[in-house]
Amino acid sequence: MAIFDIRDHGAAGDGRMNNAPALQHAIDSCHEAGGGTVLVPAGGVFRSGTIELRSNVELHVERGAVLSASPDLPAYTAGYRVSAISNGFFDPHRPTLADGWRTGNDIECYSCEKNGSSFPLTDWRNVAARFDAVASWQPFGGQSGWNDEDSVEIGNGPRDGLTVPQRQTVLSLWSLAGAPLILGTDLTQLTSVDKAMLENRAVIAIDQDGIAATRLIDHGSEQVFAKHQPDGTWYVGIFNTDTSTRQTFHVRLAQLGLRHAIRAVDVWTGRPIELAGGSYSVTIAPGGASLISVLG
Repeated sequence: MAIFDIRDHGAAGDGRMNNAPALQHAIDSCHEAGGGTVLVPAGGVFRSGTIELRSNVELHVERGAVLSASPDLPAYTAGYRVSAISNGFFDPHRPTLADGWRTGNDIECYSCEKNGSSFPLTDWRNVAARFDAVASWQPFGGQSGWNDEDSVEIGNGPRDGLTVPQRQTVLSLWSLAGAPLILGTDLTQLTSVDKAMLENRAVIAIDQDGIAATRLIDHGSEQVFAKHQPDGTWYVGIFNTDTSTRQTFHVRLAQLGLRHAIRAVDVWTGRPIELAGGSYSVTIAPGGASLISVLG
């Protein structure tokens, strides 16, 4: 296959120049020649704005080369501008240039992987870090901007790196956050237990409502998040972050601004819940969650 070195098309690895025109010229030339490799050579830092890849073209960044995004907004074609909003940097007064952003580091536990495989996929430490992320990014979430908590590492049973209750916590928390649900698992090896979780339409509906939940309780091993629907329904998630002991928690309806409840349902099972004395009491497995809907 032909190789198209971007330097032959005017690129400069000086760490300053916008190399998008040179890159695009190399890509277009490669495509028109029937395909091949566009090479970003070692020894340089090549900044670039918007480029569009084309069929039969491989963009290869050689070891020792750096291809970096230009920090200059005019370097990006208007229709393709994205915002570098991630890891806690966000200016709410700046016009939004993207409708989704990562709120933290990768969910995968790369140091946990064994024998050259990709398993286990994650661990509880990485999942537990999302409680603070969901809470702190809540003001920026919604239909015009999605808080991305990273991929959902559920599907391959114990090889996910999480217990069954912990996997249920992931889907409950991601759904309350209104986060994108993107699987990061081996789809050819889905387990029946995980598949049933992923197909729970009631849980998925909570994710799809475009509302980011607010944290109500952050105390000891108890985390409580809730969000309110236009029809008066509250979705509430109670989480036990203790990974060794079952815990019993009590959530008062008054914390949701409710005096009484017309109906309450366990979202995961679809079973009705009895609320006694204006509160909901539940015992949760280590690392597990209770996800309920309450209509006041």
